[in-house]
Amino acid sequence: MTPTGLRDELDRIAAAAPSVAVPPTTWARARAAQRRARLAKGAAALACVALVGGLVLSHPTGYRPPPVADPQAELRMPSHVHAVPERVLADPGAVSTDLAVGPAAVAYGAEHGVTVVVGAADGAYHLLDLGGPVGGILSPDGTRLATGSTDHRSVIVVDLRSGAREETAVLAAGSTFQLADVTWSPNGEYLGWTALPEAGQAAAPQVGSLQVIGSAREYTGTLPARYGSGPVAVSDTGTLAAASEDQWRIIGPYGTQTAQVPGHRGEPVALRWDGTDVIDLRNGASGLVAVRHGSDGAAEDPAVPLPRDVSVDSELVGGAAWIDATHLLVHTASEDLAVVTLGDPTSYDVVGRADRNDDGMSLGLSVATDLLADGRGTVGRPAPDWPWAWPQWLSAVVVGVGVLLVLGWLWRRGGYRLARKASWARTDSSAAPHSDSSTSE
Repeated sequence: MTPTGLRDELDRIAAAAPSVAVPPTTWARARAAQRRARLAKGAAALACVALVGGLVLSHPTGYRPPPVADPQAELRMPSHVHAVPERVLADPGAVSTDLAVGPAAVAYGAEHGVTVVVGAADGAYHLLDLGGPVGGILSPDGTRLATGSTDHRSVIVVDLRSGAREETAVLAAGSTFQLADVTWSPNGEYLGWTALPEAGQAAAPQVGSLQVIGSAREYTGTLPARYGSGPVAVSDTGTLAAASEDQWRIIGPYGTQTAQVPGHRGEPVALRWDGTDVIDLRNGASGLVAVRHGSDGAAEDPAVPLPRDVSVDSELVGGAAWIDATHLLVHTASEDLAVVTLGDPTSYDVVGRADRNDDGMSLGLSVATDLLADGRGTVGRPAPDWPWAWPQWLSAVVVGVGVLLVLGWLWRRGGYRLARKASWARTDSSAAPHSDSSTSE
């Protein structure tokens, strides 16, 4: 068939085909549908804008000191210790000089001279300015924080319930020693302190005890140079014990006594002294080893095997925190918080974790160990609601702009389709009477 013949055949078929009846209201209905679609899309766009705007406006732009928790609330140790972002530490409005924040579960020193105290009742993060010193050691019950003065001559004790701050000089003015460390007795009534000679000075370390509650006798003494900055413990009566790699030294009412550590047991990690027995925790080749020394001589507990690639170092202030004579909390280099059980059987149980700061460094935690006594364990607390950093704000803006662009594209695409449908409907409607007249003829 030739092209002309094909065209004539199609014209004949079209002329004989019945006409399609198009309702006269089609064009009006199409325009109404288009108006409804525009209104719906406009409402959707406004809803998206309101959602993104509400998200931005509702999120805090700055961290403000939380209120003091209910003093009747149960005191617990959080299972996750968060690092405060550097941008929050640098915000003066986030830091408070009101030290009456209630009992604490955890404390650590941070950048910009801030001491972070985590509430034991609610897990809230209090950013404190102690007036110079940074960080400190919590008492076993978490009600007091001990630290050294900025001139390294005095011990400062802050009562976290009342906010009172008491400073006691332990080194004379002009001393060539500097306060290096403080530690609490198990009952929280005494503080033990260690002072090291200033750089370039050849002198033996000094140690002493300071009674925080009451007015009983306090003790001071010196240690051989080989003790260095090794662990020092204070008993509930103010007597002192120190450990070096090969020796123990006791300072009390009968002067100074020494005893030899049997064999080579590794470097001391933590020390506990109850006035009768020394419990010396060491990081040995086969794991953690506790060497006990008392009136019956020295005895060694079975080693506590550590998980692979885990080592216990000085991630916790003091290396480890004694819960009682057979349990202690350690912070490993893998960020775990674990309870180590000494004796037979031994155990190593992970009970939480602690983040590192923005520089990847350990936080240097101090823990209120009474909160873990009697197998109480840790408890989950809500994560702090830190203000957004600029990447998060930028992401919110990008998402909002992207949503609006997609809605605009859908709007134009949908409007174009509706316009075409309406145009087709109008064309069919206008062509319908002509088809009827042609057929009738």
